[in-house]
Amino acid sequence: RSSKFVQPARPGHRDPYGQRIDAGDYVLLEVADDGCGMDHNVRRRIFDPFFSTQSNGRGLGLAAASGHERAHGGANRVDSELGRGSCFGVLLPVPKSGGGIDSETRRPRSPIA
Repeated sequence: RSSKFVQPARPGHRDPYGQRIDAGDYVLLEVADDGCGMDHNVRRRIFDPFFSTQSNGRGLGLAAASGHERAHGGANRVDSELGRGSCFGVLLPVPKSGGGIDSETRRPRSPIA
């Protein structure tokens, strides 16, 4: 499952994940699976550098992704439960320049014609 839509934010607003974000329009991308899921102890550490549950894992992927999201004024979240799969969400601000927002659909317009 994945979705993309624009969500407006007001000054002092908290994103769907409880993090403070600047006012403006944001795009939310969610990716979900129906895998084995994660328990609380794993879930709270998945964004830590070098943390991995796999023997051959490096533990840098989610830490790097989280850093990029924050560097661009975005946020992330993961919802997961053992036996129920996981849902990762990324919230990124819509650039002020470029395609802008379609006023009817509230979706980003492509800056490429």
